[in-house]
Amino acid sequence: MAGGDDIRVSDIREGLSDFWKEFRRQKIGIIGLILLFILIFVATVGPYLTDFPEAGPRWRDINYWQDNPRSAPPAWTNWLTAKKDMPHENLRGYYENIESNVRTLQYNYTYAYDEPPNNLIVYISTYYHDAKYPPKLNFSIERPDGLRVYIYETYLNLPTNMSSYGDYSRDDRLVIGSSPQARKTAMDFAKKYESAYNLNRTQIEFVNPLLPLFSKAQPGLLISKEASPLAGKYTFIVTLLVGGASDEVNESRLLLSGSVYGVLGTDNFKRDLFAGIIGGTSVALIVGLLSAVIAVGVGIMYGITSAYLGGWKDETMQRFNEFIYSLPMLPILIAIAAIMKPSIWVIIVLIAAFGWTGVAKVARSLGLQIKEQTYIEAAHALGASGWRILFKHMIPIVAPYSFASMALFVPGAILIEAGISFLGLGDPTIATWGQILHDASYAAATLTGMWWWIIPPGLAIAVVSMTFVLIGSALDTILNPKMRRR
Repeated sequence: MAGGDDIRVSDIREGLSDFWKEFRRQKIGIIGLILLFILIFVATVGPYLTDFPEAGPRWRDINYWQDNPRSAPPAWTNWLTAKKDMPHENLRGYYENIESNVRTLQYNYTYAYDEPPNNLIVYISTYYHDAKYPPKLNFSIERPDGLRVYIYETYLNLPTNMSSYGDYSRDDRLVIGSSPQARKTAMDFAKKYESAYNLNRTQIEFVNPLLPLFSKAQPGLLISKEASPLAGKYTFIVTLLVGGASDEVNESRLLLSGSVYGVLGTDNFKRDLFAGIIGGTSVALIVGLLSAVIAVGVGIMYGITSAYLGGWKDETMQRFNEFIYSLPMLPILIAIAAIMKPSIWVIIVLIAAFGWTGVAKVARSLGLQIKEQTYIEAAHALGASGWRILFKHMIPIVAPYSFASMALFVPGAILIEAGISFLGLGDPTIATWGQILHDASYAAATLTGMWWWIIPPGLAIAVVSMTFVLIGSALDTILNPKMRRR
């Protein structure tokens, strides 16, 4: 019997070496594995491929999303409709010329849509040497028809805490399109083509001030709903009058706020839903995998220990198992989440605390079979301790079952977290798919037709759940026959 350990170890080694050959025969397992690799890639690299890499932890930070359009559908919906809405664009500026104290930057854009931008926002980062007076900024648009309209002018005030003139840097965010100055300039431009009667009867305070700037100069139509868009190349020009030849513009960009946005659009809080879905992927994997490891680990240990101890100890442990199993998990989780400070780690622990019971039942039944094997009796005869028998002889045999159990446990854990978050009791500091669905429900997204706020997180939950179901089913098909042969 001394060679019992060698035989058992060789069996495990042989099983590991043959596992991939058997797994490759399971097509559903291969599909699940491919999906898992994609999910891991999305969770690790995906945030850096979006415009908002900190979307997960800053999901509730309204300032982080302030420049996005509100409730905008995905940009690809333009392919499905005759009307072409203006997409959200972020343009980088370049120097047209540099004079002694003038910096001229240009942003070129080809406009081919049926409506104008909702807003124009300039970001400019500058550095000044020995500043003596506030720099002056002018913003103008050169239209495809050759007309140039000067719509904005302002001074970039010097820092108020400057005790004397010197070097300093500044970052400015200038909301141009919705400013009173831009509205007045746009209406003055429209007056050249519109009659006074038409201007008076039109409620111009509700007209997008950028409409006449992006419409054909046709009398009577420039600020009406019948205005014809002027397609072609637009040049946005920023002229900065600075204090000296050594002053610099470090970075500049122009934001054209449109009506459609990105891959999955935005919600009522201007948040990029694609960035939220990507950010929620890592949370879903962490919740599912970590709770599965804890729950299955506890369940295996509990079940095997109960089987090994036997007698009244086994009976007592099983009654406790049945008591925990009989508790209504979701209502208790909701009550605890409402009382305690919401945290993703608390949710993981709670899911594991209620999820180990089923695994423990199966592990106990397997442990009772293993306990009767001859090498267990031999280990007893040689004086092996109970812990050695558990960890050296019994748990390694049940380990294959634990992997299939973990894979099958993950979908349920993700759904539980999504359910808690959907009820508003999840961790509010991070983006989760349940949180996104909760916000959509609170804002009545279904009634307002904002399908892009509801369908993507639901599909994401379904895809992740299906991934682990496929892997778990393949593992179960491979491993359980071996367990039965033992």
